[in-house]
Amino acid sequence: MLVEFVNCLPDEPAFLRFSGKWQRVSPLKWESDHKSFLWSQGLVRAIWEGKKKGIEGLQVKLGLGIQPEAYFAEEGDVVPAPPISVDWDRGQLFLTPRNLEDLIWLVLLQQSRRLGICASKGNDCPTPYFLKYRPQQEFCSDACALPRQREFKRRWWAEHGKEWQRMRQGKRRGINRRRERETKEAE
Repeated sequence: MLVEFVNCLPDEPAFLRFSGKWQRVSPLKWESDHKSFLWSQGLVRAIWEGKKKGIEGLQVKLGLGIQPEAYFAEEGDVVPAPPISVDWDRGQLFLTPRNLEDLIWLVLLQQSRRLGICASKGNDCPTPYFLKYRPQQEFCSDACALPRQREFKRRWWAEHGKEWQRMRQGKRRGINRRRERETKEAE
């Protein structure tokens, strides 16, 4: 859901498809309008791209309403309660998302170490923002990695191809000679 949110196109039909899809799957809804969606998406993308270094935690707190926006609120504004519930018997705090936007902020926090930007971002990559399966992963998919793999193979063959073919032919000759000797000995 997070990857779909951050890669969603900025037009209103894409926003409606995204919010409609997740409202059918989850009881949570996107409570704000398209403009708010774009603002949140821009903020999440900025965090994803590392443009908010050092204040990512503050941004998540603001997004979830944990950091009160009283600094920005005017007199008479209603500041919503944060999505925290307390279980006294267990001695635990729970983060309970109030809406789809809260859920996105929570998932962003949970996946913060896996955020990746595809190395093919400018080359028509369909999902430039992705979650890494490996720490050194550079591409969102095999399809995006393919051009770089082809270039690597081209360079390798140009530098090492003839030597590799020579060695490979030498090994094959040795195998063929051994088979010939074994065949003659068996007769």
